[in-house]
Amino acid sequence: MVCDGADVLIFPTLTGTIDRPLELIMSQSTAVMNQCYVFGINASEPYGTGQSIVVEPDGNVIYQANIGEEIIPIEIDFERVKRVRTRGGLGLGQPLKSLRDNPINFSKLTKKIQIT
Repeated sequence: MVCDGADVLIFPTLTGTIDRPLELIMSQSTAVMNQCYVFGINASEPYGTGQSIVVEPDGNVIYQANIGEEIIPIEIDFERVKRVRTRGGLGLGQPLKSLRDNPINFSKLTKKIQIT
């Protein structure tokens, strides 16, 4: 979706188990990997454990909800997405730009592996 121009990814979940902290980390890593905003939205009690999260393109958490029902008061800066994709963020490079602009033909570098 990001390669097709998405600046925001929304992941609705219904997690009522103890693995929510891992999902929060996954939201941050997804934001950094794709250099876009990520909304990791989870249902509140009694169906989920809440803790919805909003992450910026460079991985900074800009909002994390508690376990109850909340409205997320966020304004998205689409120019920030462009800046991070152009210059990188938090000292990281520009993974999408690096792959897109690289002259290497990766298909010639891969080997076919036969599994028997």
